Amino acid sequence: MARRRGPSQDPLSSNPTTSLRTCRICLGCVGGYTAPLTGEVLNCTLPCTGSKDRACQIIHHLSAWNDALLQGRYELRERARTRPELKLAFVSPRASLNDLEKLLEVATLLYILIKKHHCLTAVDVVIGRLKVYDALLCDALRDNEHIQSVTLLDFTPNRDAFKPFFSVIPSLKNLRHFQYTSDAEFRRAHLRALESTLEKTNALESLHISGLCNYDMDSTDILTAIAGYASLRELTLSFSFLEQTFDDCSDKFSKYLKNSGTLTTLSLEGDCEFRDACGKRVLRALRDNESILSLKVDEIFVDNEALDLIASVFAKNTVLRSFHIHPAYKCVIDGGGHCDRWLPSLTKNDTIEEMTLPFQIWRPPQWLEFFEVLSRKQRLKMITIGWAEMSVSDLNEFCLLICQSGAEERVTFNPAFDLSLCDNNFSLIRCKSFVDIEADCEDNAPQLQKLTAEVSAVSHVTSLTLSISPLPAEVDPLSPIASLIGATTTLKTLSLFVTATDKATNYTSLSWTATIESLSRNQSISNLHIDLNIVKAEDIEKLADVIRCSDNITRLGVTVEEQMSELFPKHLSRGIASNYTLVSVQFLDYSDPNAFAVTDTARRNSGLVARASQFRMGARLERYV
Repeated sequence: MARRRGPSQDPLSSNPTTSLRTCRICLGCVGGYTAPLTGEVLNCTLPCTGSKDRACQIIHHLSAWNDALLQGRYELRERARTRPELKLAFVSPRASLNDLEKLLEVATLLYILIKKHHCLTAVDVVIGRLKVYDALLCDALRDNEHIQSVTLLDFTPNRDAFKPFFSVIPSLKNLRHFQYTSDAEFRRAHLRALESTLEKTNALESLHISGLCNYDMDSTDILTAIAGYASLRELTLSFSFLEQTFDDCSDKFSKYLKNSGTLTTLSLEGDCEFRDACGKRVLRALRDNESILSLKVDEIFVDNEALDLIASVFAKNTVLRSFHIHPAYKCVIDGGGHCDRWLPSLTKNDTIEEMTLPFQIWRPPQWLEFFEVLSRKQRLKMITIGWAEMSVSDLNEFCLLICQSGAEERVTFNPAFDLSLCDNNFSLIRCKSFVDIEADCEDNAPQLQKLTAEVSAVSHVTSLTLSISPLPAEVDPLSPIASLIGATTTLKTLSLFVTATDKATNYTSLSWTATIESLSRNQSISNLHIDLNIVKAEDIEKLADVIRCSDNITRLGVTVEEQMSELFPKHLSRGIASNYTLVSVQFLDYSDPNAFAVTDTARRNSGLVARASQFRMGARLERYV
């Protein structure tokens, strides 16, 4: 158990009687703090030794720090940058924590980290996570000179919890990246706080506030502030911010989009009608923009004029590399008509490299013409097609068109191919555009056998999600899955959900032995997620051994029934330090000592990958010694 004492003075103050400058809450005493899971004594008084030539000493103590921070669902990660840097990230962002004593310890440690360590350059904050001790976190952030990136998540029902953080953000001396997402209804107080932040923070390179929807308040000042940035490279906004503006601001913002020489990525999101003059001014501005390389418009209603304007962007913009459009669910785009202009515009465009388009923009003859054009365009490398609104007959015809055109390997579908929506037409899997397959094969062994046979026979499917349930009959539903795992050399992601049903009263036919043995031989699956409601203890141990010894499984998520929830991490943790492959592990309970040992190893490996990425940049890795 961690050693705890009463409140203490600020450990960073040279004067023991000096209190915090702006916060009346005293820091907890963490001198000689013992991490609860590893038992390592955490020396918080060690200074930051990081520089452009050498990593900070804290790199060698990340396990103890993460052990301590886990009580507040935070962790320290190494960043893949040209110099050794750390990020403070959240674990389970929606977790509810109530132990105030533990929260004070975490808040004190965070305070020390942020105040003392200039190697910490990115911070994720869940507003309200530390309850009353959020004030300590705010005080630590105030006037900070080394933090460059801040992400704020606001899930608290407290209507005013965000205000202290917004009062601190403008004081950050070197802030470059800011993101804010909130579950709360957008209020005027949000608007004023955001305006103040943008006005006082004038060196931002990326701003992401798509989670804020503004339906009845004027956004003029916010858009004016954004238009005043000369350094902004990435911008994500809700359409509602464009809707709630006066014409003069709309003109100013559209001129900014037209003339900006630094903005390279623009994302407009939200569920509102994109029919007003302000929105169309944005598209008109993009026709002449010479800096934006990536444009994404998501969940929008579009009218015919907007469709014409998008076509004109294709025709006139000479720098756009990436274009993605996702119409709102209820939006009906009549194939042909105003979309007819898209085809000649795209045919002439020589800069776009990747696109996401809805299926309904064209009829089959037009798609065939486009695919033929695509086969001749070397620069246009990938087309993603939203197929959710397709009928089964349309999908069959469409796949045939793709195959005839020879464009299969440059066309993919989104979302994943769900067999249940396609009358279980297994032959569609042979179309190379389906790389991600989902199937619910509960109580249907013949269907599962057909599916696994089809997937085994092709090489383009890289992701498979299966839901199955044991059968009362003498049929082992895992047998075809074992065969697939043993045969495939191209499948990268496997998600397997095994659930109990009322019909399945006899589970003796369910055997994991063959599946686990196949997994031990497989050399292609790197992302594995298994949700097990029915599993024997001996099978859990075998599965843990296979994963620990695997040279290809890098990402893992395992959920087992409650009675076995401690058994899997217990077996997996044995000798886990010798694994250098896992870089991400997800458990339901991160506070279990064995689970922590596994996730800590994954963090270590992820840090090694971050360091390895610096070889390409010519960085000096001896600074980690």
